[in-house]
Amino acid sequence: MKVSLRSRTTRLAAAVCAIWLCCASPTWAGGGGADAGSLLSSLSQLCADLLIPSCPQYPAYLTKSTPPSPVNSPATPIVVELAAWQNWNPDTVRTTDSDCFQFGALNPFPAFFCPQIAVNATNPPANSPISGILGLQPPSALANLASLAFAPNSAATPPLTVTQNSDPTATSYVYAVVEGANGQQPNTLDLFLENLGSKGPGAVTVALPLAVLAKGASAENSVVATLNISPVCIPVLGCPATVTVNLGAGKSTYSAQSLGINVDSFFGPSAHWATPHSIYEVQIPLLVNQKTDPFYFLTSESLPQCPNGINQISGICNAFSQTNPPNGSRLSSKILPNTVVGMAPSAAPQCPGPQPGTACPTPYPANPMQPVSPTFGFCVSFSNNLKNPNAAFFLAIGPDGTTYVSSPVNLSSAAAGSFPPPGPYPACPTS
Repeated sequence: MKVSLRSRTTRLAAAVCAIWLCCASPTWAGGGGADAGSLLSSLSQLCADLLIPSCPQYPAYLTKSTPPSPVNSPATPIVVELAAWQNWNPDTVRTTDSDCFQFGALNPFPAFFCPQIAVNATNPPANSPISGILGLQPPSALANLASLAFAPNSAATPPLTVTQNSDPTATSYVYAVVEGANGQQPNTLDLFLENLGSKGPGAVTVALPLAVLAKGASAENSVVATLNISPVCIPVLGCPATVTVNLGAGKSTYSAQSLGINVDSFFGPSAHWATPHSIYEVQIPLLVNQKTDPFYFLTSESLPQCPNGINQISGICNAFSQTNPPNGSRLSSKILPNTVVGMAPSAAPQCPGPQPGTACPTPYPANPMQPVSPTFGFCVSFSNNLKNPNAAFFLAIGPDGTTYVSSPVNLSSAAAGSFPPPGPYPACPTS
């Protein structure tokens, strides 16, 4: 809920904007530039202004070429993290950081725009369930959700790229939204994965991050999980699925339901394609905890219409309760005693180790002219081959429950000297 504040919230928002304008560099920096350093600096400054002791940490992937080779993707998780915290569109973050050449007159390079660098989709929280007829009819509510579209690109590596929803060559779509029952706080991330090329159910593989509070710990670890969805989906009963992940006791494979993850499928037409095709739904419980995610519980105001407080930057009501936030899924003692897993609100991948704030390694390669290849947060394959995914993106959830997703355009096949210039594309994570 949007509220009007004439208080510290407004003053802080003005200060944040001033910091952005001061620190933004009209050079190759951030989401469409050579490194994520300027964006990471902005995130750290924001944490300092809000008295947050430890920020999420992301590798910066610096290069030393002149002008630097553009690396769109390492900055994208920082972009969506900043967008989520401030309730900004991700492109607003990029343009403020000069990554889309908003300040073209100050640049020696030709101007280009954010959609040439990355494509975004933003959805406010929804009341659950977003229901269709399992196995038969996709949810009609999908037509009202923003989605990311992906198209094949045979010249690129891997052979796909994010594209505009109006692109007739798009073959896959991804929707992401968090849900809460009957107007209550959001407690589930709902992903819908649409495969226009399918003629029936098929095997699906999804790489995704999970937050783990192992054995009663208060700080999370972020781990990569691989969700394998069986092609034998049963109407009404959903899809059998397994998750391969290391929760702290070595890599193992579990049933998805034992980790609180539910998978359903639908087959029918949609807003994007009239011919019946497959759409898969993956529901993951949210894990938002005060130790790891302190920003989601910061508030300096108390108003009846904002029972969970107010985002200090945007002035929008917080979605998550300080006394009873979404606490993920508690595992059985047979899997791992006193352990919960779920989807964290912060963008992944962050630096390895307990979150937030674990120091990043400096993974410079032997040749400093070439950046280290970054990694996506989420990858989807409708052919069980994550080396050639059908969709790949980064995701963060805002304090008000809005979901932000973004995916960089695949520039691996761009010609030298073109604008945007060529750059490496992220790999899919492995569990």
